[in-house]
Amino acid sequence: ANSIIAHLDKAPYVSDRERAADVLVFLVAATDTSAFASTFAVSHVFKNPHCLQRLRAELDSVNPTRGPWSPAQLTSLPYLQCVITETFRL
Repeated sequence: ANSIIAHLDKAPYVSDRERAADVLVFLVAATDTSAFASTFAVSHVFKNPHCLQRLRAELDSVNPTRGPWSPAQLTSLPYLQCVITETFRL
């Protein structure tokens, strides 16, 4: 397997503390990258009025009362899904 976990299991660590430090680095790096990507997406949506308008229209058409979202509603947002997919692709 080529996963990070497989790599950590096979790596020649001096101590468990060193292994734990690597795990922490992987977790923090992933969190920071996701946060950056989300911020990037939001800033670009706000810079593109057509994109923002289209997202708002899609959100309002699926949840016009702006109440709590159900899982079924979240799966019926194709434009939002495209924005998210494209953001993480970049």
